[in-house]
Amino acid sequence: MEEEAPKSPTSVGAGDQQVPPGAGGGEEHGGLDDLDLMSHLPDEVLGTVISLLPTRDGARTQLLSRRWRPLWLSSNAPLNLGADFALRGEECTLCGATHECMHKRIAFVSKILSDHPGPTRRFALHLVYWPNIPGVVDGWFRSRSLSGLQDLEVANKRSGYVLLPSHALIRFAPTLCLLSLSQCQFPDLGAPPSFPHLKELIMYDVGISEDSFKTFISGCSVLQSVSLHNMECGRVCINSPTIRSISFYGRWRSVITFQELVIEDAPSLERLVPLDPDCGPATIRIIQAPKLKILGLLSGGISTLRIGTTVFQVSCKHKRACHSPFSTCMVLFSYHTCCPFLQKMVAVSLITKMHTVKILLLDSIGPNLDSVVNFLKCFPCLEKLYVIVSHPERDSFFYPELHSEKDINNVREYDPLDPIECLELNLKKVVLKNYDGIKRAIINFAKFFILNAKVLEEMEIGVLGHGNDKRMQYLHEELQVENRASQDAQIELKRDVRQDFKHHRHTHDFSVADPFDRPCGRLL
Repeated sequence: MEEEAPKSPTSVGAGDQQVPPGAGGGEEHGGLDDLDLMSHLPDEVLGTVISLLPTRDGARTQLLSRRWRPLWLSSNAPLNLGADFALRGEECTLCGATHECMHKRIAFVSKILSDHPGPTRRFALHLVYWPNIPGVVDGWFRSRSLSGLQDLEVANKRSGYVLLPSHALIRFAPTLCLLSLSQCQFPDLGAPPSFPHLKELIMYDVGISEDSFKTFISGCSVLQSVSLHNMECGRVCINSPTIRSISFYGRWRSVITFQELVIEDAPSLERLVPLDPDCGPATIRIIQAPKLKILGLLSGGISTLRIGTTVFQVSCKHKRACHSPFSTCMVLFSYHTCCPFLQKMVAVSLITKMHTVKILLLDSIGPNLDSVVNFLKCFPCLEKLYVIVSHPERDSFFYPELHSEKDINNVREYDPLDPIECLELNLKKVVLKNYDGIKRAIINFAKFFILNAKVLEEMEIGVLGHGNDKRMQYLHEELQVENRASQDAQIELKRDVRQDFKHHRHTHDFSVADPFDRPCGRLL
């Protein structure tokens, strides 16, 4: 006669011995506990799950069972506290952000910080939903619950800057991994602390001086990504051995207030992404960035771009608008600031080439083939080229002097005695956006790459408007696809909408190899 297997112990409380997955339940619960494998996980694992949930959802886990009830307000579940719109309950959503509702939310935040023992994984404070309560906010930053804080987000959507308490940054400096500030005045830290774990920095419309920013960056020994949005400072200098990606744009007013970005020494920098060049900075200087792989969006909003020792100067029909001083000891891409589009560039001196850049994104009016070819010569190892076509008629009201299509025909014979290295050896993908397929200039532009890129594998053309069989036949005939230099190249024309590539979700996501890679519409 077989012996009866011993029963596994069941969990009756948060402090009891954990049971293995699949055990427990038995006859008392009709075997339903056997289906709840998650509750049998260790407290530390369940706490990690809770800490990744939004604040309200994390609090609601207390209702799941007795097993979950004590976890949310325990040290096993690092606090994820979002003091923002998400804290508004259903009744508050209906009545709006009334004075009474705001006080309820203030009390809710204070209660959580009072009851939770810490540590805290994330504290997101959105001041748009709060009245003037500097004393309360200051007390929150001093709460013992915020010990070990990893992610700090302070967003002020009201008019004017809010001063971030200096003691908050000093206190959290040893543990912060992410710092996100919006419309804040950066405090004077005196002797600034080091931030040994800070990997991601996001600043949106932050009041900070050039010296304070440079000193702050120097104290971040593992910083990897920097996002500077709507910045109004005159000059920003980057000197960091660890930063891998930078995205940025300035504030647009009557003049560009973000005047200059200088990459002094960034040996690990791989991505440099101006998100909206029309808003600045007016000048970008790259002195040392030996690992730079991804560059763009570049357009005429950047009046001066200097890299290394090669010199480019703009050949501009609006000579009265060109006042940029040109240096012969650096690469200079220069455009006049009155016209926010890439103009024709002439290579004054091509001393060195940047072999590390693999992906390039350009905004070009027309587009202008001569101008784009000058870039190709500067980046001989380029593998992917994105070109956003800007049409002059779109801005003819604001820029009546802009050249018309007759000024650009893009008829260019490829000279085998003066080869373009990336066309011969490396350029594998070309993406052309905002293609209308009607004007001769844009047809000649696309055809140049089809007929001359010898190792091209794919060319993706985003066609504006609706396509039919007749138009499809016309586009293929004009592009001379059958005569392509690389017979293995796939030339795809896809219906698309107008794009400007000013927003990139994956700029700082290194699991995404190409942050500009986004699908077009369907095939025509």
